[in-house]
Amino acid sequence: MKNTNGNLPATLDGIKFEYVQGITFEDGAQRCYVNQDIGVQVTVETPRKRGIWGDAKKFYSLIGSKDFYESYSDLLERTA
Repeated sequence: MKNTNGNLPATLDGIKFEYVQGITFEDGAQRCYVNQDIGVQVTVETPRKRGIWGDAKKFYSLIGSKDFYESYSDLLERTA
């Protein structure tokens, strides 16, 4: 999916995201945050093993896209 609004900021510093939904699994959790103004979604996945939470990992995408990137800079490069 291409960046159709063409107005993505260079960084997400200071950008507020709204919590949309989350789900907890036996082996972790996933939470989704969006900013409708810039059209970006951030998905946060946190593993859990034997009841201990691990380090969270973020994935970035354009809202409605099935393509996720491990960094915001990757999203900017690949959707330009």
